[in-house]
Amino acid sequence: MIDEGVMTSVRQHPTVASELADLENEVLTGRTTATAAAEIVLSHFGSDLLHRSP
Repeated sequence: MIDEGVMTSVRQHPTVASELADLENEVLTGRTTATAAAEIVLSHFGSDLLHRSP
């Protein structure tokens, strides 16, 4: 349940949502690694977490 909620939040993040298909394609075609793509996704998602007010 928590996993699903986190994944949904990540996928619905505006920047992640706009870049996800391209990142997936880059992984599938070997232009980037899955690890590098995951780091990009997490950096977009995580940057909002760092800038939120408590």
